[in-house]
Amino acid sequence: MMRTILQAIREDGVSVSSGIDIRTEVEDIRISFPAPFPYQLDGDYLGEQTSLHIEHCPDALRLVKPIIV
Repeated sequence: MMRTILQAIREDGVSVSSGIDIRTEVEDIRISFPAPFPYQLDGDYLGEQTSLHIEHCPDALRLVKPIIV
């Protein structure tokens, strides 16, 4: 995992390698397990679930970079 993080920081992104599968045309993903599992978002614990549905929302976050004059 550390190698992947360093690659993402030093290069133009993450490339396919052992244990990494890159998919760019995915709009949503469903994850299901037979037993409840804990999950978090941005470091906040959100409980335990047996399934998650994650959707890609490209316009959900806007970043503004201030101009220094």
